[in-house]
Amino acid sequence: IGTAAGNYTLNQPIGLSASITPATLMYVATAATKTYGDANPALTGNVTGFVDGEDEASVTTGTLVFTSPATTSTEIGTTAINGGGLTANHGNYVFEQHADNATALIITQRPLDFTGSRPYNGSNEFMAAQLFAGNIVNNDAVDVTGSATVSSKDVNTYTSFTSNSLVSSNNNYKVTAGEISVSITQKAASVTPDGNSKTYGDSDPTLTGTLIGFLEADGISATYSRATG
Repeated sequence: IGTAAGNYTLNQPIGLSASITPATLMYVATAATKTYGDANPALTGNVTGFVDGEDEASVTTGTLVFTSPATTSTEIGTTAINGGGLTANHGNYVFEQHADNATALIITQRPLDFTGSRPYNGSNEFMAAQLFAGNIVNNDAVDVTGSATVSSKDVNTYTSFTSNSLVSSNNNYKVTAGEISVSITQKAASVTPDGNSKTYGDSDPTLTGTLIGFLEADGISATYSRATG
């Protein structure tokens, strides 16, 4: 190049060569969430890093898949979603996992279901010992302590807690947002008449008796009358 270029002869250096190294394609997983104990959801993602207008269809073979090592017994936290399944034509690309893939699957706590039944006692509170925890998987040991309240102290079946101080001993489980069906049943109670007596021809005495099993706070009383007939 230049007006003096004709004065020179260009010689190729001996041994001169050049190499083309593969470009990098990145497997990028789509973040996903599952509940502890459940099967993995459908896992997806894409591949980035193609050059010169190329794409997956034009320069790779195989089927793009995303998988995770997580199983139904993998504990709560994060774990990997990894891409794979593709081969680059002519070796023009190499594949790597995006750094975020290592924590792309989030495993959340499994909600406990609660059932239970107890007699009426004037309180709307259920102690943990009066409840049965369900929705447990993997033969896990789960102990529950604390208590929960329902909306009334009266006999009924309740499908939600109005307050909840229950605590699970197993961190893979939580005590909220599960299914609830707890019942307050009628309390056994009785009335025992006292041994009243009178003389024939006299007026009836004041008849009395004893209430057994009734709660004093409810203020229940009884009246007594002589059976006739």
